[in-house]
Amino acid sequence: MWLHQLLVLWLMDTVNVLSTYLSAPASLPLPPQAARLVQRAVEVSNLAESVSADLVTGAEPHQAWERMIDRAAAMAS
Repeated sequence: MWLHQLLVLWLMDTVNVLSTYLSAPASLPLPPQAARLVQRAVEVSNLAESVSADLVTGAEPHQAWERMIDRAAAMAS
């Protein structure tokens, strides 16, 4: 159950950070990683959606975790 809760927390944090960066005024200086995240907002949202779908459909948390790591690694390459 703790891994399920960790994935939920990761999802909430990811969506929160992404929405904060997307809604920031253009004149607000953001860290370099913010610009990279905004450029890949669709990919990050798709990743969050797929992990969320895994959790909602009752996927075993360890499998959901492994799929999330694989998808994130594929995005990063």
